[in-house]
Amino acid sequence: MCVGLSFVNFPATLVVFILPFVISRIIMMVGNWAQHAFIDAGDPSNHYKNSITCINTKYNHKCWNDGYHISHHVKPNMHWTEHPCSSARRCRNILTMKALFSMAFTSCMYGFG
Repeated sequence: MCVGLSFVNFPATLVVFILPFVISRIIMMVGNWAQHAFIDAGDPSNHYKNSITCINTKYNHKCWNDGYHISHHVKPNMHWTEHPCSSARRCRNILTMKALFSMAFTSCMYGFG
């Protein structure tokens, strides 16, 4: 589709289709890297140490509870509305496994648990 539209009006195709696609992909890749960059290299299969979890942030309300990342790794097919309760049930595991998590009240600051 973009190839055909490029022949009709390349500047419009670039601004409306191509640039937003490329920029959104870069933003998603940076976000994915940020959530997985500080994993425990000695235990990469440990669900509690292979991602960063942000709790008590406005980010979770705006981004479909994406910050509850441990529960996503424990059960990838869990509905996004169930992540807060699942994380609360796993709170003891999160603390004993020394998971990488953050409790932020105004912004998401990464801390080590």
